[in-house]
Amino acid sequence: LVMTRLRTRQGLPLSLLSPKRKDYCLRMAEPYLKSGKMMLDGDFLRLTKSSIFISDALMSDLMC
Repeated sequence: LVMTRLRTRQGLPLSLLSPKRKDYCLRMAEPYLKSGKMMLDGDFLRLTKSSIFISDALMSDLMC
């Protein structure tokens, strides 16, 4: 789910994850959010345009 949804323009709806997995995902995404490689838009976690070329590495860090 994480891998396929982050490849879309809409991104990953965090509401689809269990609370435990959502917390894990947000903790792992925090460095990418701070660096501008990912963004949190409401309930959706998205890759930025500049991070699309390193998306596989980013997504592997979010997998639990």
